[in-house]
Amino acid sequence: MYLPRAALILVLLGAVVNALQAVYAPEGDSDELLLKEAEQRGLNINGLVDQVLISVRKALVLAKEESISLPDITEDFYKNMWPFVVHGHLHCTKGSLRSLSSIKRTGDANLAYKNAKLMVIAPLGLQELTIDYDYDASILHFGTTGNLTANVTSNSITLAVEVSLSVEGCKFKVEETKVTDLGQIHVNLTGLYPFDGLSSAIAEKAVDSLHDTIRQATEQVLHDRIQEVIQKIPCHLPGIKKP
Repeated sequence: MYLPRAALILVLLGAVVNALQAVYAPEGDSDELLLKEAEQRGLNINGLVDQVLISVRKALVLAKEESISLPDITEDFYKNMWPFVVHGHLHCTKGSLRSLSSIKRTGDANLAYKNAKLMVIAPLGLQELTIDYDYDASILHFGTTGNLTANVTSNSITLAVEVSLSVEGCKFKVEETKVTDLGQIHVNLTGLYPFDGLSSAIAEKAVDSLHDTIRQATEQVLHDRIQEVIQKIPCHLPGIKKP
C-alpha cells in the first residue's frame, strides 16, 4: 500500500477541514486562515506533498515511464542563402523525454479554497528534462540524418489536488498538473554535414514544435501517475457531517 506516513498526515488534514467547516471565510479570504489553522494543528502540507512525490517517482519507475515516447515531428523550414530562400523538410522520429522520475517540489505547498473546493496546491519541477529524436532533413533533393538532443534549462509545474469530504470520508482528485513555464530549449544536432549552415534553421523549427509536445506529454503522464498514487491513500474521517 502506498504512503503509510502520508495517510496519517491526511487524517490530520481531514480533522483540520472538519474543524474549519464552521469558520470558512468568504472565498478569496480563506486561504491564509486555512494554512494558519493547519500549521497550528501541526499539519505539514510540504511533508504531505513530498511523501506523495516519493510514491509518484516509484510509480513512474515501475511503469517504466522515467523516459516516455514522444510523437513524431514533421516541419518545413526556410533558410536565407543569398540570393535565394531555400526550402527544407525536417522529420523527427523515435522521440523520447526523460526524466519524469526527477519530479520534485520547488516551493511551499498551500491550502486554498477556490470555487467552493478545498485544494492542495504545490509548485513542482523536473530536475532533468531532456529530449532525444532521430531526424532526417532534406533540402534541394539532398538529405542527411542524425540525432537531435534538446535540453530544457528550467521548468515549472503546478499541481492542484481537490479534497472532497463526505460522511464516507475523503477523496483526492488531481485537478491539474499544468506546465506553467518552460525555459530555453537548447538543441544539439549531429550528422548535419554537409548542411552545417542549416543548423540554426532546423533547431529553431524543432524548438517551435517541442514546446507543445513537451507540455502535453509531461502533463498527461504526471496527472495519471499522481492520481494513481493519491487514490490509494486511505482517508477515513469519523465524525464528519454533511454541510
